[in-house]
Amino acid sequence: MWELIVKTKTFIPSILFVFFLIIVGNVLAEATFNVGYRIYDFDYVDKDGAAQTLTTAFWYPTDRQPSLYTYADGSTSQIAVDAPLASKAKPYPFVLFLHGYLGSGLNTAYFTEFLASQGYIVAGPDYIETVPPAFEEQAAMVRIKGGYIVRPIIGIRLGLQFVNIMDADRKGCMQYISKYRLSPSSFLIDKVLELNKKSASFFYQTIDENAIGTCGHSLGGTAELGLVGGYPAKKEDRIKAALLFSAPTYPFEDNIPNIVIPMMVMLGDNDESNLKGPNNAARTLAYDRANFPKYLLIMKNGSHLSFVNNACSKERDTLFACRQSNPQVQGICRYGLAFFNRYLKNDVSAEKQLTKLDPVWTLYKKDSAPTKRQGIMRTVIRKLRRVARFQ
Repeated sequence: MWELIVKTKTFIPSILFVFFLIIVGNVLAEATFNVGYRIYDFDYVDKDGAAQTLTTAFWYPTDRQPSLYTYADGSTSQIAVDAPLASKAKPYPFVLFLHGYLGSGLNTAYFTEFLASQGYIVAGPDYIETVPPAFEEQAAMVRIKGGYIVRPIIGIRLGLQFVNIMDADRKGCMQYISKYRLSPSSFLIDKVLELNKKSASFFYQTIDENAIGTCGHSLGGTAELGLVGGYPAKKEDRIKAALLFSAPTYPFEDNIPNIVIPMMVMLGDNDESNLKGPNNAARTLAYDRANFPKYLLIMKNGSHLSFVNNACSKERDTLFACRQSNPQVQGICRYGLAFFNRYLKNDVSAEKQLTKLDPVWTLYKKDSAPTKRQGIMRTVIRKLRRVARFQ
């Protein structure tokens, strides 16, 4: 076991370990595939019998030349809409993106596009969202196809109300996340794998069903914790790796030790909620209490919005140009890709990136090998799972 810690320009190894400081280049490699894009509508019925439509954006590898496209959130990009899917490297790993409260599947398109350019199929659904105090009216600050739009200033006010209500009601918070994130996420994984099996489907035999990951921002990252073991009743065993962007650990902080898949946690040092939270559930607990392998990256001058398209709002060109010029975005893309390559593609060469020290991070911890106690715990959990399958 070893732990790598980077703090501004210094680092402290947890055991004697010698390595060189490697600073990454300024240009983000992005030439494997062009990015295809298409939208699906899935008919979904929740546990209360309410029929809903889960509009879902898909990004995927293609060989077709891209053209300028403007998303509903105003971000522009170079993508190939409804282009054929490149088949030369299939099947591809699948990653599900979970957005934050009042958000959209488009929220982190700069990263979902990048994954697609590197040989991933990525889905970003518009999760149904309801607002306080009654939690009956639907709303969002942006939708993939538009609609249900509230102005940002109203969205911020609703978000603060939401946080205050949920912080005071752990059970209610779990119920909300279960209804509006966990159940729809499992449904969407089911639908995507159905498409992978249907010969007439666009995604027929293009997805590696044993290489499914998730990434999520804010409430979406919290929902990830629930999906991968934080909420045992809704645990999704098909997920093999989880990447969290500025995600609260509440209300699942006590169950984080149950999570046995690889996890990477990214935070911004200017997001005050990373330092404290309800019941002292600091966002760093997702790393502190997780099993190996695990990674914690805290971004220098990073905010809660560094992990969504707002990070590219100052760019004059496309999300592609943002990935080529914005150091924060480059860091998120490089390390996020390396994490998924290592644990979804089983690409050992990804360790090279995961041991590099990029100045964009003010703190970097890496724990990728088990202690004896962790190894025993993981073995016990696996045995208990096998027993449960036969009961």
